[in-house]
Amino acid sequence: MDDIEALKKENITIESESNNFNEIYDKIVNLKNRIEKEIDKINKLYDKTIEDLTQSYLKKHEQLLKEENDLKEKLQNEVTKSKEKLENYLSLANNDIKLSERIMKGIEKMKNKDENIIKIISYVSKANKTRNEIINLSGEFMKNIKFHLEEEKSQIKFEEYFFNGIPLPENIEIKDITGFSCSVSWDIN
Repeated sequence: MDDIEALKKENITIESESNNFNEIYDKIVNLKNRIEKEIDKINKLYDKTIEDLTQSYLKKHEQLLKEENDLKEKLQNEVTKSKEKLENYLSLANNDIKLSERIMKGIEKMKNKDENIIKIISYVSKANKTRNEIINLSGEFMKNIKFHLEEEKSQIKFEEYFFNGIPLPENIEIKDITGFSCSVSWDIN
């Protein structure tokens, strides 16, 4: 048998093989086109997600900056309030010191001299008045603040404390309570 007859017997022709090949070719071209569309979809989805991610973090960044600025402003306000009070006390103390120094110089000059009784009474009066002001200022409750950042909570913790005046008891404990007595203890800073 000759080869051409064998091909005809098996129904293999150039035309049929061309048609089969064209079908397969069309399938691979369709597959290639679908793959390109899927790549295009994933690229567009990637670009959109990157943009959304960037916008999301920009919003978070703006929010964090706002929180940071709010905390800084709160810190500045609290520190300013405390410093103003302390500076007022410092000014009073400096005035009392200057006045006391002038009175001491005046008294020193008046020693061993016979001066006018009115001048002596004036110095004694000023000295008593200044002494009372110093005693009052020394007994004044003066407070300051301690503060630190609580990073986990993103907040500043403020704590006031007294550094002058009558000390306030802290950590008060009552123990050994009976019907007639108890034991009380505390710490004074």
